[in-house]
Amino acid sequence: MTHRAATPRRPRARRLGRLLLSVVLAVMASGCGASRSATAPAPALLDALQRGVNLSHWFTHRAAFEAVAAQSAIGPDDLRLIGQLGLGHVRIGVDPEWLMASATALDELMAGLDAARAAGLAVVLALQPQAAYKHALFADPAARKQLMQAWARVAQPLSRWPVSAVAFEALNEPEHDDPAAVRQLMTEIVATLRQIAPQHTVIVSPGGYADVDDLVAFAPLAARNLIYTFHFYEPKNFTHQGAYWGWPMWVSFSGFPYPSSPEAVAAPLQRAAPDVQPHLAHYGDERWNRARLARTLDRASEWARRHGVPIWCGEFGVYRANAAPAHRRAWLNDVTGLMQARGIGWALWDYAGPFGLTQGARPPRELDTDMAAAMGLRTVQP
Repeated sequence: MTHRAATPRRPRARRLGRLLLSVVLAVMASGCGASRSATAPAPALLDALQRGVNLSHWFTHRAAFEAVAAQSAIGPDDLRLIGQLGLGHVRIGVDPEWLMASATALDELMAGLDAARAAGLAVVLALQPQAAYKHALFADPAARKQLMQAWARVAQPLSRWPVSAVAFEALNEPEHDDPAAVRQLMTEIVATLRQIAPQHTVIVSPGGYADVDDLVAFAPLAARNLIYTFHFYEPKNFTHQGAYWGWPMWVSFSGFPYPSSPEAVAAPLQRAAPDVQPHLAHYGDERWNRARLARTLDRASEWARRHGVPIWCGEFGVYRANAAPAHRRAWLNDVTGLMQARGIGWALWDYAGPFGLTQGARPPRELDTDMAAAMGLRTVQP
């Protein structure tokens, strides 16, 4: 698939073009990071990554979800609230097609990143293209080249930031099931970033949708100063009940409790539609509870221990639509407590979206104080 290239708009465009060419040549020649790169993430960065939140849809999928992007635009009051809650970082996705096609995209993005930094928050910047773009990366060398160009464009100004202030997340949820192919792509992205920002940490995703299963099937890269990410939405029949994307059955799910047991689903079963009942009954039999979540997270922490690498949960959360608030809070309390006990940093999905820590349009947004308390965040006076 062919993607749109950036239109030169600054006097430095020719210099950037030469930089892009040198990056691509370096990737083709070496496939590994520069030897002068840092060997480990900065302790201050790791500390900031202990607790954070996703600022979803701010710089992603503008064409498809223009209204959502407008509602998700983040202002100074939002960033101030995030800091007051005791969150140390924000994860910000950016659509590379938008970044490369819009003459004003880089300036707009940098203004948002500068505002987050001014608020005392570290930033994880993740390239987050749509599915078709990601699929092309594994079939079309031209698509991979454009991805490297997008990274070069945004990483150049950020290379001047302190290493404790920003980390680069190579690619959100690669949606590809071959770990070797994903590993090769991640190696190329890391090489690109090492040429531009050799001291900065890169966050690497496994394949698929970056679930724990994807993480434990992934072989770490040879490069250093990396953090490995995974996403945690287990069990999805609870966290995604009512969701209109993904598995078509989710949109019909409602009343799935947490924790689950045959006893807990007995009453909802009486109200469930006939096609939902077998799934709800099975969910009850699975007995999803704190102990089962712990066993799943133990697989991730054991993988990290075995390979001697840091891990970070870049997304987790519960879709608000059909989950009972008390059950949603119980799940969030268990997951954040379990990750803290294992030393796994996290970024909630999300701040102002349908999984959100806040509700309402901007301004003002209404903080879900019960949710914040369940996650152990600071008390913030309204």
